Amino acid sequence: MRNKPTYSSDLICSTCGSIMTISRCTARSREKYHIKDMYCINCKKTTKFIELGNADIIKKELEFKDNLNKIEELVYELTHNDCLCKQKSI
Repeated sequence: MRNKPTYSSDLICSTCGSIMTISRCTARSREKYHIKDMYCINCKKTTKFIELGNADIIKKELEFKDNLNKIEELVYELTHNDCLCKQKSI
C-alpha cells in the first residue's frame, strides 16, 4: 500500500491564539482561513480554529496588506498580541 503525500498546515485558535500544526493529505487540502472545530489544549474546550497554511507567511502577508477583511483582522490580532496566549494560567 502506498503512502499518500502529506503537508503540514498551521491552525490558530480563534479564542486564545495558540497555533497548532496538523498534517493533511495533499489531495484533501483546504483553502486559506478554513474554519475547523478542534480541541484547544490552552482553552480546555472545543473551539473554532482558523487554517492558515504557513503561519509565518500569513503574519508577514497581513502586515503589509492595506485592507483587511473580518477574518484577516481577527488573525492579525491573534498573531500579534502575545498577551492573549497568557489569559489565564491556573
